[in-house]
Amino acid sequence: GTDVSNVSFLRKVLPLCEQVAALQHFVKVQGQYEYGTVNHALCAAIRDLLREFAIKVTQFEHSLRAGALTIARLWCLLQPSIDTFTVLHRVASRVYGCIGGPVLNGIEEVMSQCSLSTAQDLCEFLLQQASRPYFETVSQWIYEGRLE
Repeated sequence: GTDVSNVSFLRKVLPLCEQVAALQHFVKVQGQYEYGTVNHALCAAIRDLLREFAIKVTQFEHSLRAGALTIARLWCLLQPSIDTFTVLHRVASRVYGCIGGPVLNGIEEVMSQCSLSTAQDLCEFLLQQASRPYFETVSQWIYEGRLE
């Protein structure tokens, strides 16, 4: 009865937990100085999304303490996060260890494989954030003749 449904729920939610942990590790590693400004910008965007999720988890906890959260409701509320973190995890897995342009190419590659418009929108957001420093560097080179 109840134990079986709890186990079933946990089996569905554990991949989300694993993805969040993997993304936290990704941000910690790829956000280091030697991975460059494209990765710094990508990690900042992912860090913001992780922060938003942490706020959501805090809200879930508050609802649980108020007696307003069931497993079924939590499952329903987690669906958008599951979709988001699945895409983020695919991006992070694809660009892990990459620097500069290959990071942008990896994000675009994941975006082209996404069928949901929300997933494509997420990849587009990541691509916009990560490409800013890249295009700033290219612009400096083209218009000012300097590379830093």
